[in-house]
Amino acid sequence: MAFARVQSGTFIRTACTFFIILSILSPTSSRAIDDLGFDFQAGTMYLCWTAPGDDGRIGRAAIYDLRYAATSPGTDTLAWWNNATAVSGEPVPAWAGTRQCQTLTELDLDRDYYFVIRARDDAGNWSPYSNVASTIFEYYACADVDSDGRFSVLDIIYLSNNIFHNGPEPAPETGDVNDNGIINILDLVYMVNYRFKGGPVPVCP
Repeated sequence: MAFARVQSGTFIRTACTFFIILSILSPTSSRAIDDLGFDFQAGTMYLCWTAPGDDGRIGRAAIYDLRYAATSPGTDTLAWWNNATAVSGEPVPAWAGTRQCQTLTELDLDRDYYFVIRARDDAGNWSPYSNVASTIFEYYACADVDSDGRFSVLDIIYLSNNIFHNGPEPAPETGDVNDNGIINILDLVYMVNYRFKGGPVPVCP
């Protein structure tokens, strides 16, 4: 049996060419963001995540697409995604592993919201859908003085009744919305300002 002799240089060039072709034909998209969640800083509400990178966990993605809706994605994320509202002004993707945030404004706190984000690499490949971040569990503990699971006008009425008519007292972790150590009329003003005038987000102890 005869064996053909292959020069080492030829073999190396062939292997490199094969690797390059394979990389082009099988591009790796950005990984799915799996830590989408809420954060509060200086009275402002943010939606934050870790940058996924361009190819898996390295490099940097090209663009983000963040969307939300008042209903849960359930089992059909694609249908939910196609009908969800796109958030404008997402940050430019940073290098993989960098913490990034999006300011959330003009949300009606009488409603629940669900958020999902995707990243696209420079080859046009979209990442899988992220985890679902919901305002139901992340936000309503603060300022939910009537303990109904959300912050609404009813909480303002509840606190007003407590301050002016000796109604039931809210727990400090829900009523001290300006985080100054006491619950008083300043907290009521703070809640009204946020709910109706675009003031800062409640920040409880």
